[in-house]
Amino acid sequence: MQKLVPNQYYHMLNRANGNDELFREDENYYFFLEKYKKFIHPVVHTLAYALMGNHFHLVVRVRKAEDLQQTLTGFFIK
Repeated sequence: MQKLVPNQYYHMLNRANGNDELFREDENYYFFLEKYKKFIHPVVHTLAYALMGNHFHLVVRVRKAEDLQQTLTGFFIK
């Protein structure tokens, strides 16, 4: 797996195994977005996303190195 590079753009995706669903109920979408907001949003700027029943797509830009250093320092000190 490659490391993400600050200030670079990425298309990220993930899908369920076989015919499984990632998002079986509406609450699953909300749960995903809340966790995304807490853990991913501090590290990337989200340009677009699509959440579908069995997979998702994200188009993001990793934040600048200096912003990441501040964010991650604050994240681990709490």
